[in-house]
Amino acid sequence: MQQTHLLALADAVLQLGDVDSAGVHDLEALLRSCGSELKVVVMHYESEFLVVTMLARRVDSTVQAAFEEAVVAAAGTDAAEHLSRAWVSAYGLNPHPDQAYLEAVKAVEVALGPLVAPSNNRRTLGSTIRDLLNQQGKWELVFVDAAGQPADPKPLVDLLNVIWHGHARHGGAANSRVHSQEEAESVVHLAATVVQWVKLGALHRVP
Repeated sequence: MQQTHLLALADAVLQLGDVDSAGVHDLEALLRSCGSELKVVVMHYESEFLVVTMLARRVDSTVQAAFEEAVVAAAGTDAAEHLSRAWVSAYGLNPHPDQAYLEAVKAVEVALGPLVAPSNNRRTLGSTIRDLLNQQGKWELVFVDAAGQPADPKPLVDLLNVIWHGHARHGGAANSRVHSQEEAESVVHLAATVVQWVKLGALHRVP
């Protein structure tokens, strides 16, 4: 219990910005030397001009790097901020799986929606999926299919459906529930993949 309180205190002090870079470095070194599952992370929220330092669970370095690449690809956009918030909600000292899932969905919505339906100001991930299905033949992926032709976006649509239908949006619905930690972590990485695909131009209109 005492350790939990100390970690909560350290996290609060970090988020208040009362620790200089040397202190952050020393704390990270201490956590690593103790084999802690926690690490110090720095999240940038450009629209709010915020830089927040906090404790988060340590993940495999390649997984962390892949996620950070997606955030960099979306730098300066709302998608990057939603991804960052999703990560904190999934891996922070006090995880919030429902919030992580919501932020992941929002990241995909704001990344993909303007590309697929730029004139729809009330687009959701669900409406974006419908637009993609209704515009069959007008979109393709950078990959090629078995015949050597530009790949149909169906694999992407299938992935979007996994994210969308897995989201417990409304109480009383068939999928209404509290999201599990495993769901939260998984959807954050799925969302990061989709956002990075969009920003790299993996989905584009047929010339």
